[in-house]
Amino acid sequence: MSDHPAITTIFFDIGGVLVEVNERGGMDEIVRLTGLAPEWLGSRMAGENLYALERGEVTLRDYHAAAFKDAGANPPITYDRFEQFWTELLLEPTSVADILPALRRQAAVWFLTNTNQVHMDYLKENYRFMAQADGVISSHQVGHRKPDREIFRLALRRADVPAEQALFVDDKVDNVAAARELGIAAHQYVDLPGLVGFLGEHGLEAPPPAEL
Repeated sequence: MSDHPAITTIFFDIGGVLVEVNERGGMDEIVRLTGLAPEWLGSRMAGENLYALERGEVTLRDYHAAAFKDAGANPPITYDRFEQFWTELLLEPTSVADILPALRRQAAVWFLTNTNQVHMDYLKENYRFMAQADGVISSHQVGHRKPDREIFRLALRRADVPAEQALFVDDKVDNVAAARELGIAAHQYVDLPGLVGFLGEHGLEAPPPAEL
């Protein structure tokens, strides 16, 4: 018997929790395609350029133009090839996706993700686990991104759940810390056994990893 309040809603991050993301390999590939220095490229594809994309303030086409605007007269990679590269960053679903149906029989399952329109469209078209969501809070649609506290407050309102009855799972420590500051029990995802243990502590049963 758990000493925690009854959990009615679980919020899952997508990239890094439900889907493997080829972050390092993706950067290596675009360096190969463009011939640009990794440090130069990384400084333009990360930081505020990326955050604006994830908040929905710019499109992927805008992001592509901003990332390569100082690279010469013509972008070293066309937008069409860049969009293809962008979707190729998303790899196979993780084993966490396999336990969603079992969890959904016990609590509402929501996705709370920092992403953009191109990735969201690609996820909906290509990943069956997306149908397991009772709701999706996407940064580009709400104008806030994790670890901003407002996106967590908005998620609680939309799911109509008090913080003490919600769980949050993310692979980024800053996002986990932000959720905890609002009273949401949160877990930094590293592997499935650790997640199953966390869920069990809060009264939720998931198939043991060996049975998946």
